[in-house]
Amino acid sequence: MKKIIYTLVLAVVFSACEEKIDLDLSFAGQKPVIEGRVTTETDSSYIQLSYTAPYNSNGKPPVITTAVVEVTKDNGTPVIFNHVANGIYKPAAGYLGEKNHTYNLKVVIDGKEYTASSKLEPMFSVDDTLIQVFKPKEGFLDEGYAITFWGTYDQAPVKNYWFKYGKNDTLEEGDVLFDNSDIELNKRSAFELPFFRPQKGDSVMLYFRSIDVYAFNYLVALSNLNSGAPGPFQAPPANPPTNIKGGALGFFYAADVVRRWKIVN
Repeated sequence: MKKIIYTLVLAVVFSACEEKIDLDLSFAGQKPVIEGRVTTETDSSYIQLSYTAPYNSNGKPPVITTAVVEVTKDNGTPVIFNHVANGIYKPAAGYLGEKNHTYNLKVVIDGKEYTASSKLEPMFSVDDTLIQVFKPKEGFLDEGYAITFWGTYDQAPVKNYWFKYGKNDTLEEGDVLFDNSDIELNKRSAFELPFFRPQKGDSVMLYFRSIDVYAFNYLVALSNLNSGAPGPFQAPPANPPTNIKGGALGFFYAADVVRRWKIVN
């Protein structure tokens, strides 16, 4: 989900005569971008740090390698996340998040502090078995196997969820954001993956994450930003909301993770 965020500063002079218009497309006004997570999968938690890239840059945003990064569970002792490569910071091996706890992030970059918090909400119950049913060609969907999972939405009050699905364990397609506000609690329900017809021999991976409302709103906004270029009467894209305090962009979230996997046969 990592996206390059660009900073554009325009110095425009209005005049009755012809004048040169200077466009300041340098690195001035760069902001830190903080993206990261704490999850219930061992060794999958990380924080990635970079700066916004200038408008005329075709390369990757410059990474930040000298920050101090700490994550604290509730009011406990901070865990240091150390830089490992390419602006990515990780804790010591064996680290994992725990459900029903709040994780607090503190990042210090060049003496300036940025903070964020996220509660690690528990996932709903997902059956171990994925169901496959062969279906003929329907509209723009080729013939193939419809994949269904069964789950029991046993988390109240309203909880938000995000999951991805795809073939061959790529996890590059099928973002789904939803909550349990319209689902009967404690009832086992089926959900067929939309617009998805894997073939025999494909391996299908479902990757569920529980998220708090702030992460939910961030992902919805990010999806809207990446839904296509705006038309002539649409507002231009803006930065999505963030839970990072201190002036940085990006997002930090904690999530319970459940994976389900199946080879279509």
